[in-house]
Amino acid sequence: MFRNIKILYAEDETFIRENMIELLEFLSVNVIAVDNGNEAYIKYKKEKPDIIIADIEMEGLNGLELTELIRKTDKKVQIIITTAYTNTEYLLKAVELNIVKYLVKPVPLLEIEKALNICISNMIKEDNPKKFLNDRDYYDTKINCLIVNNEEVYLDYNEKIFFELLLKTPGRVISYDELENTIWQDGMSNSAVRSLVFNLRKKLPEGCIKNISKLGYKLILKE
Repeated sequence: MFRNIKILYAEDETFIRENMIELLEFLSVNVIAVDNGNEAYIKYKKEKPDIIIADIEMEGLNGLELTELIRKTDKKVQIIITTAYTNTEYLLKAVELNIVKYLVKPVPLLEIEKALNICISNMIKEDNPKKFLNDRDYYDTKINCLIVNNEEVYLDYNEKIFFELLLKTPGRVISYDELENTIWQDGMSNSAVRSLVFNLRKKLPEGCIKNISKLGYKLILKE
């Protein structure tokens, strides 16, 4: 479900760390695991994960110190904090640092899955290079690449222009006039439009492109 998501996980207790890794791998997550906060920061800078899960109490930087350091330069990476106990002071600090979830250990699979779904939803809404079409498939705007079922999908020039036009404002109807002005400056035929949409739909997850009768097309994202 979360196959294309890269998670950095920091936990100093071996048993807990191994159990969490097992849960994350069950969800098909790409996990980078470390056993202290200092190593977590080094890996964060090198690997650029989509999501960070960090224990609040560990050697070196603790979870909140790690988050505070990261937030100085990165306001968008999704961060989940785990803890063995609740602490009001920690909770307040977590809110200040824009942490997605504060989870009490041991964390059940369902709670991890819920937290990751929130992260995915946030990533869809934010200006992230990976524009998610659902919880698995995405378009990487940095390298202009569509990934479906964990495989790169080739888009020809017109397909790419049309898809990127839809992707800029998901849910907004792209009119036939706008489509014509963007792709076919010299005019377009109905058959050319139908062919373009048909071919692009075959390459995207089912239900992504919706036709609005007599108006145009819009992109539907599934959260």
